[in-house]
Amino acid sequence: TIGDKNDEKDFYGRLALKFGGIGLDGFQLQELTELKQTENWADNALTLGAYAYHGNNESAVSGIDNDFTRFGLDLHGNYGRFDMYAGAIFGKDDNPGGFPSNTAADVRELNSLAWFVEGYYMIYPWLMPGLRVGAVSSDQNNNDVDKYHTISPNLTMLARANVRVTLEALIKTHRDKTFGGVTVKPAGADNEKLKWIKANIMFVF
Repeated sequence: TIGDKNDEKDFYGRLALKFGGIGLDGFQLQELTELKQTENWADNALTLGAYAYHGNNESAVSGIDNDFTRFGLDLHGNYGRFDMYAGAIFGKDDNPGGFPSNTAADVRELNSLAWFVEGYYMIYPWLMPGLRVGAVSSDQNNNDVDKYHTISPNLTMLARANVRVTLEALIKTHRDKTFGGVTVKPAGADNEKLKWIKANIMFVF
């Protein structure tokens, strides 16, 4: 089944600027006659980026088109043993629900925002804990359709050069939905703070 049945082209573009550290072409590494033996993974630098995406998809139910736009900002900073990432993406959909054209514009349109901040600290080259905090919210007809915040701690271990073990958990600190101006709190399993804990093992040969 093809979810998007139209043949219109989508457009995507991204720009980024890096301050400090090793150049993206790796030219500094080529100039080195000998690679230092300690902390050669450090790249003290700050990278700022921006990107945009515009496309169109057709509702599988009503056959009505939805024009959507996404605009994002991201940041990557590295200093010694510490790595930090952050990003935000703003979205606008003209008609994600596939409503007919005579429906009020503020009912058809959907605005959304998602952001995250995460950091990692390299205790050893084979052991790196991290923490990620993020949130998502969407707004339609002046109501918060969905809003939640999450925290995700994780630990990455390199058992061998080609074997990586990751432990990760997802904690949902807040969530609510609003319909017609009334806030509806989640119930049952959807209301549990600790959503899951998982362990991943990745290996290559």
